Amino acid sequence: MNQTKKAYLAITMQSIIIGLSFVSVKTALKSADSFNLLAHRFSITLLCALLFILFSKNKLNLSLKDFFTIAPYSLGFPIFFFLFQTIGLTKISASESGIIYALSPIITFLVAKIFIKEENNKKQIFFMILSVLGVIFINLMKGISFSSSLLAVILTLISATSFSVYNVFLRKISKNYKPFQIAFVVIVCGFLFFNIFSLLEHLKDKNLQNYFVAFKNIDFIVSILFLSVASSFITILLTTYALSHLQSTTVSLFQNLSTVVSILSAVVILNEKLYYFHYAGIIAVILGTIGFTLSKDK
Repeated sequence: MNQTKKAYLAITMQSIIIGLSFVSVKTALKSADSFNLLAHRFSITLLCALLFILFSKNKLNLSLKDFFTIAPYSLGFPIFFFLFQTIGLTKISASESGIIYALSPIITFLVAKIFIKEENNKKQIFFMILSVLGVIFINLMKGISFSSSLLAVILTLISATSFSVYNVFLRKISKNYKPFQIAFVVIVCGFLFFNIFSLLEHLKDKNLQNYFVAFKNIDFIVSILFLSVASSFITILLTTYALSHLQSTTVSLFQNLSTVVSILSAVVILNEKLYYFHYAGIIAVILGTIGFTLSKDK
């Protein structure tokens, strides 16, 4: 299997894991607030990275200069992405945020075209729009009132844009660094930011003793382990690897498959029902993603 096929496999696996993480996030949030959850998530993710270094035959080989060269990219993901997502989701409906995040491939396409001169043909643009419309259609049909404030919409849009910018510029430096080098720096930055943020929140509220209280709940432990090991450590590696071999727009478009997996996992795990608009949207997403991939210029 060549590198391109491995990259497509990597981003498909990443989309499946992210889609499955929806249930784990909902479960974990019953025991911890968003920032506490992110702090614990990246703490365990960093532990995974350190264990990987300890037992791996390949050494990290990362200088301080390399670390500080890569570190600014972590502002896009995970810092700004999760920070503005967490704040925005407290003021916006899930359907509205779903529509905004569905626009990520288009945002990525525009950013990539402007800054790194990525090119996509007309067929690819058509299939990209088809996939995006599939996700938007599902969210619109679930019921939406557009009652959120303009600020909430802007915050969520900043979150989506941050991830798009991260995808584009990470591809630019992926030629100079190995996927794990980039992933390690991103994980360390996420660990530092969200733990400091969470600890400061607890100190402000004078309830520092509650920092670890969520770990008393076995459901939280199971959920946070999945979110940390699979949905953070593994997916960051998979995304970084994919970006080193595929266009950033392609990687971003595959994120829409997470919506499909999320819907199907909710049916299987939470016994939710599928309606006609789910089927129509899922077909549009899958056809759009496959069509975009097959329409690539030779």
